[in-house]
Amino acid sequence: MGGSYALMLPCVNSEVKAAVPFYGQVPNPDMPIQKLACPVLYLYGEDDGWITKADVQRLAAALKKYNKAGEIKTYPGAPHAFFRDTDPSVFRLDAAKDAWERTKAFFKQHLG
Repeated sequence: MGGSYALMLPCVNSEVKAAVPFYGQVPNPDMPIQKLACPVLYLYGEDDGWITKADVQRLAAALKKYNKAGEIKTYPGAPHAFFRDTDPSVFRLDAAKDAWERTKAFFKQHLG
């Protein structure tokens, strides 16, 4: 749920300066992305059973369509909630480490 909010908040609040949604739900239709107010780094597990590859492709297309700054990083073999270290059934250490390093670098780049 947090990833969905992280993606949608900068679509309705221009004060958000950078967002890093972890496997959040992608709006359909894509109209909210038109108002995206900041760069986005979207992190996604390739084996996510809730957010589909088609959803992520739709997000990529919407970012391009509306000329919005955004990057999508897909982690092969990672399920939904791969960052949740309290659940060994979904936690993927390598993906989580990389996602965290990318998150910190992204915020440093865009927030100073």
